[in-house]
Amino acid sequence: MGSDNRCYLLDFSRTFPPTTPDRNIFNGHLFQLFRPEYVKAYPEPLCPDAFSGFIRADPLRAQHNRAAARATDILLHSVIPGAVTQIEQTFTDSLRRGKLEKYHLSEHFHRFGINMRYVGVLLRRVDNRQLAAILLIEALARALKNDLLQKLREKQRDLKVTVSAPYRQLIIDFLNLVFGDPVFQGSKKWWEQIATKELPQKFYVESFTLPGVKEEVAHKFYTIPITTSPDLIPQDTSSLDPLDWRRLLLLMNEYIVNGSTVVTGRYILFVRLAKMMALDFMQTTYQKVRGSKYWHSEAPFEMLDLIEQCMKVKHTNMVTTATGNFYHSKALEAIKYASVEEAMAFIDVANNKFEEALLSDPTNPQVLLAYAQTCAKKLELERTGGRSMADCKFSIDDPDVTDVDLYFLWAIQASKKLSPKSQAYAVFLYARFLVKCQRLSRADDYFLRSLECDPNNLRCLRTYGRFLMDYFNNMTDSGWFLKRAEMIGRSAFQ
Repeated sequence: MGSDNRCYLLDFSRTFPPTTPDRNIFNGHLFQLFRPEYVKAYPEPLCPDAFSGFIRADPLRAQHNRAAARATDILLHSVIPGAVTQIEQTFTDSLRRGKLEKYHLSEHFHRFGINMRYVGVLLRRVDNRQLAAILLIEALARALKNDLLQKLREKQRDLKVTVSAPYRQLIIDFLNLVFGDPVFQGSKKWWEQIATKELPQKFYVESFTLPGVKEEVAHKFYTIPITTSPDLIPQDTSSLDPLDWRRLLLLMNEYIVNGSTVVTGRYILFVRLAKMMALDFMQTTYQKVRGSKYWHSEAPFEMLDLIEQCMKVKHTNMVTTATGNFYHSKALEAIKYASVEEAMAFIDVANNKFEEALLSDPTNPQVLLAYAQTCAKKLELERTGGRSMADCKFSIDDPDVTDVDLYFLWAIQASKKLSPKSQAYAVFLYARFLVKCQRLSRADDYFLRSLECDPNNLRCLRTYGRFLMDYFNNMTDSGWFLKRAEMIGRSAFQ
């Protein structure tokens, strides 16, 4: 408390409360914290110093610790089981439409306030074999990223030079260790370390066994052999221990049916690791990993495959969202001058920025609304080619339109904690979108909801008045709303 009677936050590292400490993680109470989405939705305040020595002298210490422990139990035994159905549903829908690359696990985890370190907890409750494979790949990719970063730090500490060649070679050697023949690479002990310590202790994975039975697919694709040694993996894999490291090798050839194509676990793991580490590879390298006769099992990667290790900067959402809004405005300006290709390029950049922001803050109403708007604008451009966009109509049966509809609804739900004017704006934009979807009755309802939040919203009054006139020929009510808009407009300029 300052001398001005205002509270000041001095230590941002202690902003959020910790989950119940894991005895296998040293000082875990300092960094294994609840997600902000969970803290905001939790019905009682939690102490950020719980389980720490900072409250050793606090008479309410035991009470604070019990509250944090109770919140952890609710997260693990209520929130996570309750999220499984919706995560499975969104995942299955993404696969059906062939949009696996647009499916971000972290966004769906964070929307429920679930930390990514609990991927193993959710994995135990999943019956969908393909989703289970994706969850296990996500945990493995994160474990591999941590190991590679540690190796790069050690190399930098030893060499004390900034030239890129030694680090590029280290990255290639690491990729060969992961994706190459474990017999040739001599990587058995390394894989055992990943299987028995990294995944169980840091991501709570209790088994590498996937649910269900691997079915045959009609698609033809090149299957890369796991190893040239016939004795490494037995024909009857059911005899393997649930945490046997060889099950992770089998995961490499697990297939995911993504729309009309098939991708393997190896390819998904490679793409995920490359993205997390900001590694830029040759296009032929991706083709090789996807399945090619040019794959050499012993050491599949060489220096020429890696173009560069790019710089990855993690901005706060304020910066990322502002950048997205900037490119959205540039797209609207390009549309004004009939530059459709330029507008599409700007919208794609804006969408990428909003998606990046949603990965870490998926319940932010401003970002959700901005993303829904840019996606809707992109659909308009694609459908009309930039001509007569005002007359563009959508079909709610279109999966892309359904996605936009969902993000608008999420934005409205999240905006309930904002001011009435902010709520009114989100509902108004959704009502306009519904008009384009030709869902007129629903649009009428949402126009009225917007006016309930802000009865003097000039823009909504005018739009709703014209809507009643054009679609329902209701001249009486239309005239009233337009007259009301005119009165408010006059008073605003007086």
